[in-house]
Amino acid sequence: MNSPKRLKRIFLSFAIITCTMIFFTTTSNGRRLGHYSSTSQRTQYDTQLEREQAANKEKAQKARQEAIKQATGRMRAAAQCIREISEEIREFQQRKQEALNEMVQEGSGIHIKPEYMEKPPKMYDHVPTADEVYRDMSPSARFEHSRANLSRL
Repeated sequence: MNSPKRLKRIFLSFAIITCTMIFFTTTSNGRRLGHYSSTSQRTQYDTQLEREQAANKEKAQKARQEAIKQATGRMRAAAQCIREISEEIREFQQRKQEALNEMVQEGSGIHIKPEYMEKPPKMYDHVPTADEVYRDMSPSARFEHSRANLSRL
């Protein structure tokens, strides 16, 4: 079935593969299995490796904490900028509304002032005098009133 030469080749290839696996494969720590010649070297290397791993973990932890601090600082600065920008936008909207109100007042002659709207309703038993009526008029109505009086003269 199998010739002696073929059996030799199979045995040699099996031996070579086994030796290769023993001497050249690495463990989970990255060390080779056939690397150590004595136990003292192994423990010395293990402690050194553990120290390096611990130092690397500490460095990574410090780097993470520093990155978190920097990100937090950037977030605070961004929040401050957003607050300032939103405040500027509010002021701009207010100025824009005031300018639009002024344009409406100038263009239509209708003057919108809060004090005219906030007055309590007048009682019917009180008849206002001419001065009160003139004082309560809007500026455009005053102008029209004075122009009508001048044209009568």
